[in-house]
Amino acid sequence: MASEFHGCLDGKPNQFTPEAIAMYISWKCYEEGRKLSTGESVHAAFKYHYTHLEGDKYRGDWRY
Repeated sequence: MASEFHGCLDGKPNQFTPEAIAMYISWKCYEEGRKLSTGESVHAAFKYHYTHLEGDKYRGDWRY
């Protein structure tokens, strides 16, 4: 399973990107005991990153 996630946060999104982001947010909030604002900040950061990746190429709905 780990090899499937290798590089899923590098460059354009792929089929494993949403699950990896959800797992990261869960880990930060539940395992590290961070507050809701941390999860919201991580979500906002990834949303901004993919919205502005390569201009607006990945803005809106995307497919892998």
